[in-house]
Parts: sequence; structure tokens; C-alpha cells
Amino acid sequence: TLTYGQLDTAAAYARTKGALTFVAAGNGNSRQDLGDYPNLIFVAGTDMNDGRWTSSISLGSTWGPFVDLSAPAQNILIADPTLSSG
Repeated sequence: TLTYGQLDTAAAYARTKGALTFVAAGNGNSRQDLGDYPNLIFVAGTDMNDGRWTSSISLGSTWGPFVDLSAPAQNILIADPTLSSG
């Protein structure tokens, strides 16, 4: 298992090659402060009303000062008909 520090180091190398590294903020349904990882782009989830995503089973998007951007996380259409959307 990689630490965020190790992932940030790998992302720094990837950035020198023109790549960006996006990381899910998590589904802990709580505020976190993960520290400063300048090469990682943390993404939180939003609901259909552009608020913080939460589910009916006590899960939800983690939030905090480390989050760089948010993206839709509810009722996402997927291309695989054998999987359900959430």
C-alpha cells in the first residue's frame, strides 16, 4: 500500500512527463486535513444539487482543505450494463 507521500513523489515524476494525478478524496463522510501534497489533485464528490455527496448508508464524500475540486458522484451513467449506477 502506498502512502500519500509516496504517491505524491510518483505524481511529481509523472508531472514532468505532462501527466496529472487525480485522487479520490474518499468516502469517509467526514472532514479531513491530509496535509500538503502539491502533485496530487484531490477530488470530492457532489450530489445532483451540487452539494456534498452522501448516501443512505452513512457514506459520503470526504471534505477539507486538501480537496482541489469536486465532481458529480451521484446517479452517474456507466457504460457497463452489468453494473449499477450509484
